Amino acid sequence: MLAVWDYKADQGKMYAMQEALTFNVAKKPASLSLSENPTDPRRLWTLGWNTDTEYYSLYLEDTKDTTGAHDWNPESIRAFAEKLTQ
Repeated sequence: MLAVWDYKADQGKMYAMQEALTFNVAKKPASLSLSENPTDPRRLWTLGWNTDTEYYSLYLEDTKDTTGAHDWNPESIRAFAEKLTQ
């Protein structure tokens, strides 16, 4: 799921804690987190970043394939997110 907020049009402002911005998307600071449960093969990646006018929240469900590998990793998430903002 992708959510986009045009905060400039709404005359909103963005605030972020520098400690949470440990990732980059299209040369912009971003926050990437992973939620998982050891008893469930599904995981949830959450990525948040902003451009000069919009804030993006990306949620990706990640499941294991038949070999036990996951669909998503930080680099594939970064590449996907960068395509979304082009």
